Amino acid sequence: MDESQSMIAVRLHGPRDLRVERAPRPGTPGPGMALLRVTAVGVCGSDIHTYQDARIGDTVVETPLILGHEFAGIVEAVGPESLDGNFQPLQVGTRVAVDPAQPCGRCEMCEQGHPNLCHRLHFCGTYPDAGSLSEYMIMPARSCFPIPDDMDDASAALLEPLGIAIHAVDLAKLRVADSVAILGAGPIGLYILQMAKLAGAQPIYVVDQLSTSSINLPGGWSWQHATAACRSTSRKPTRWRQFDRQRPGAASMSPSKLRGRITRSSGRRRWRGWAGGWCWSAFRDQISWR
Repeated sequence: MDESQSMIAVRLHGPRDLRVERAPRPGTPGPGMALLRVTAVGVCGSDIHTYQDARIGDTVVETPLILGHEFAGIVEAVGPESLDGNFQPLQVGTRVAVDPAQPCGRCEMCEQGHPNLCHRLHFCGTYPDAGSLSEYMIMPARSCFPIPDDMDDASAALLEPLGIAIHAVDLAKLRVADSVAILGAGPIGLYILQMAKLAGAQPIYVVDQLSTSSINLPGGWSWQHATAACRSTSRKPTRWRQFDRQRPGAASMSPSKLRGRITRSSGRRRWRGWAGGWCWSAFRDQISWR
């Protein structure tokens, strides 16, 4: 392959078969599109599951696929009538954070203001749509959001998972002094922890399979702020603490045995993550409160 017409990309060919190889470089962007040079990419839990199983939920990787959907880039070229996510003309050279979701904008869900539930949604790194683990990619200009000069590329790539946490806390309709339980202290769970604290929730409890000593909290925080209170299912719990709000924050644990016990009457439960069988199989503890 001619190197001038190609780029380096990371493609998944099958379960645990990830290859760094040359792939065709994208061409000239069309109307409303932008050619990006990728500068930073995060690795999501869904990327790991796709790597392990060559599938995510019911979506199977049938042909080689470029993974990645948390990313930032620099605009290399734009097509005609290319407006960014703020409805401003997108300029070459602009550093951007990128929304990997590409709703159609025309279906019932999109017209009702729920583009995340689009019936024809395309999403970077989810088969058959190529992702961002490549040198270049073409994206809709409306998916590109300019970032300030004092934000580095890695931080810009993390705006995508931050958006998930903000959306979760928004759906939970947190009020000051609401008690919150977060099931899972992965990156999304820790983002939700910070958002819930900023929203005034108190107390906040976090449950995870791992011990608290193995989970790093944001700078200046300690497990006095987020306490994991787990007991083996072989023990009979004393009294169950019930919460105003409950949010799963990681897809590697099962809240199915917890959700009805820890959410108080009239409380809210909000779910984030894939609902495939692999999501809810590992957690075998129950939360109890003495």
